[in-house]
Amino acid sequence: MGIDLPGVPKMYEAHRTNYNAIRASGLDWSMLCPGPMIDAPDGKATHRLVISENSWPVPRPALTYALPRLATSLAFKQAMPRMTIYYEDAAKVILDHLETNGRFSRKRVGVALPDGERRHKTSL
Repeated sequence: MGIDLPGVPKMYEAHRTNYNAIRASGLDWSMLCPGPMIDAPDGKATHRLVISENSWPVPRPALTYALPRLATSLAFKQAMPRMTIYYEDAAKVILDHLETNGRFSRKRVGVALPDGERRHKTSL
């Protein structure tokens, strides 16, 4: 969901292309939009994940709606430690919500750690 923000590498442009293609289709789809993903040290998924529909899974600062995209990009980067999830978390979200015409039908799904928890990709 941050593909249009400044500083996002061009290699992620394919995400927008895929999203536009599937959105235009008649398929019943959901698209998981996690932040960085890492291996769980114990192989287990996190409990109490925050899940969003078509929006950031963490509170977006009010000023990012009024300020230039650069402020939004900085806020997104600051939120990244909460949006860094385990591969096991992504698998659990997908499997727990895999149903036809379900809660996330035709929506992008954001995932974050519970409030107060942070994880850094390089720290594990």
